Amino acid sequence: MTSPGEAKAPTFPMASPPVDPPDLSSLFRVELARLWRFFSEKEAPQTARGPILVAVSGGADSMALATLFAQQGGNGHGACAWQLVHVQHRLRGLDSLEDERFLVESGPVWSRFPNPPASIVVLNGVPEGGWPAGSYEDAARLARYRTLLQHAAAWNAAAICTAHTLDDQAETVLLRLFRGAGLAGLRAMRPVTSWSGTPILRPLLGVSRGALRAFLASQSIGWREDASNAQTQADRNFLRHNIIPLAQERWGDRVPRFLARLARQAGRWAEDRQRWLDRLIASWELPKAGNRVVWHLGKAKIKKTKVLADCLHRLWAREGWPAREWSDRRFRRLARFIRGEAALENLPQGWAIYLDEHVVRFDPPSSWTGRPSGRAD
Repeated sequence: MTSPGEAKAPTFPMASPPVDPPDLSSLFRVELARLWRFFSEKEAPQTARGPILVAVSGGADSMALATLFAQQGGNGHGACAWQLVHVQHRLRGLDSLEDERFLVESGPVWSRFPNPPASIVVLNGVPEGGWPAGSYEDAARLARYRTLLQHAAAWNAAAICTAHTLDDQAETVLLRLFRGAGLAGLRAMRPVTSWSGTPILRPLLGVSRGALRAFLASQSIGWREDASNAQTQADRNFLRHNIIPLAQERWGDRVPRFLARLARQAGRWAEDRQRWLDRLIASWELPKAGNRVVWHLGKAKIKKTKVLADCLHRLWAREGWPAREWSDRRFRRLARFIRGEAALENLPQGWAIYLDEHVVRFDPPSSWTGRPSGRAD
């Protein structure tokens, strides 16, 4: 993203090359129902019965998502209401205001479909204190999710739905690979996850941007172009405009699908390892006392330092403990301390970890009072 005033004025394209698009409406209905079923059965029971929040920027992908919702007689889990939600970041000056106007005035677009949005809502997505210096990409993503979650809580929303595509998934895999992520990080975006107990659904992860633009053309629906997406200073845009097209020239248009397949394989590996780590932790764990976790020392010490460090990392994730200051190196150092191979030093402020001949006890900071908002991958 760019600072206010840097982006050029957007255009309003109305068409893509005239190709026969797949039956996205039927595919979307099936996929949305599948994701909702997965969340209800695997992640957590969901009692909210408010609207689904459909996050829309005005770009082609999110306009296609909104159109697919508008075409449905229902949303796949028994509640018909959905709300079109636009998060206003005010990062591109007048262009941002034009995006907002485009969506606020889009009522007639949806009125010709059987399931128009219950409402069109614009939310303030500017963080308190303004934007940090440097790149806005990560800060805007975090602010967007936080804003959507606050609105979801206020409206008792059933879910938040985003328009991430197959191409977005491919870019995320490469971005994490080049930033040094491990196998677990290469799982990239999941089709369904949760943040603060609210499901985040991505029903278009298997659909390309090209297919969505062809679909919009078939429905005679326009969209906004964000001029900052063409600027390659941001890592994602660099991959999108330079690396992936070069790979496609050599290996064909299937490159995004190959990368998405890698993400699925990494995801299955990560889930299997997570279950294994959970079983290990359960075999060591003694009854909890409030936020305090206690492990049987003798059982924990028998594992290698790397495995024990992974168990510690998993424990932090399971408990929702603050992890910003807990690097991989710090977890390995803590593992060596538990195994009796090193002294314990330089704990983050507020943490207390005790060791005696029988148990190791983890006390999170007293300022931590419950699960934080978490992360939506």
